Amino acid sequence: MLQALAPRFNQRITFALTGGEYLSDVTVTLNPERGVELLKARTHGPFIYFRMPPGRYRIAAQAGHVIEHRWVNVPVKGGIDTRFYWPEPNRHGVVSSL
Repeated sequence: MLQALAPRFNQRITFALTGGEYLSDVTVTLNPERGVELLKARTHGPFIYFRMPPGRYRIAAQAGHVIEHRWVNVPVKGGIDTRFYWPEPNRHGVVSSL
């Protein structure tokens, strides 16, 4: 059902572990390239969808002690999918190579 709604949104984000398991309880912060924070939210599931003006945005996603950042360009038409993967979000200070 959620997949059927996805085309209505122009920015779709998925959160998962590198092993393939979906991840929830991720803190997401959304900032335009120039400007103040637009959103800070905590997910209740592995997906969060937005409908937002076209432009360049910085997305920060925090799972456990690990924060990942992505720059995305939201197009005028269509949408984009952004995925965040963590090796193990609760292993603070651990460096892994992929």
